[in-house]
Amino acid sequence: MQETQNLTLNQIRFVEAYLRTWNPTLAAKEAGYSGTPQAIHASAYHNLKHPQIKKMVEEAIAEKVMGASEVLARLSQQARANIAEFLDEDGFVSMDAVRDRGYLVKKARIWEDAAGRLHTEIEMYDSQAALTLIARHLGLFEDKIKIVDWRAEAEAIGINDGELFNTLVGAVTASIEERSRTVDAGGPPRIAAQIEERAPTV
Repeated sequence: MQETQNLTLNQIRFVEAYLRTWNPTLAAKEAGYSGTPQAIHASAYHNLKHPQIKKMVEEAIAEKVMGASEVLARLSQQARANIAEFLDEDGFVSMDAVRDRGYLVKKARIWEDAAGRLHTEIEMYDSQAALTLIARHLGLFEDKIKIVDWRAEAEAIGINDGELFNTLVGAVTASIEERSRTVDAGGPPRIAAQIEERAPTV
């Protein structure tokens, strides 16, 4: 953490508490600020606006944030992880191994049933998902979208816009007429007739 000689002891404590809790008001309380809730909140807000404190917080965050290389390294570890490395000779979860490389383990537990028998359970992060993310980053998968110009394709086979429109209207009308045959004679006006009446002349 950078030089703090221009900060008060409370401000230094505030920065340390804020980087631990990410709660400015709670950090102000832990740092020793007192008064009404509004006064403590105001002190916290003022501290976060302080140029030196703001810079210290930003630098600390930059140190904690993963870079691209670290993200790829962690994904590679998940993709290569072997569940056998987390089991002891008896086939139970080795909590020592979990403590050493717990970032590769999604869930692990050992419990005893009513009969006194020990059971073990371990679940690793999805290696297939990690491989997929790495492959996408490396450009091994290409998501292609084909954009079709239907007018150009229609013209290529000798159909102009007007003919295509009439063909579509005819197909829709025929389909509706087929379905309308089941409608009672006294029912509502037939939709097909309405479409033919409204269809523009091309």
